[in-house]
Amino acid sequence: MSDSPSAKENTVKSNAYQEARRGDIKKHLDVLEGVERLASANFPRTSDLRIETVGCDPKASASIPAWLLAELIKMARDHLEATKQDSAA
Repeated sequence: MSDSPSAKENTVKSNAYQEARRGDIKKHLDVLEGVERLASANFPRTSDLRIETVGCDPKASASIPAWLLAELIKMARDHLEATKQDSAA
């Protein structure tokens, strides 16, 4: 039994949306990696990074070690690669 045209269209739209999101994630990971590299280059003066909300009330902020950001970036890139391989199979 074949999929109806609307089901196929939805699948194509869903795949396109997922690929667009993957592209956005990769772009933002590149930005974060640039920040992490700058922090690493300035170590030990810059060992922590501040993350904060912008344009909202109440505001929130947190400090994380630069090495943690590097690990999060690596994990995110590994996940993107693994899910890309899963969807290709």
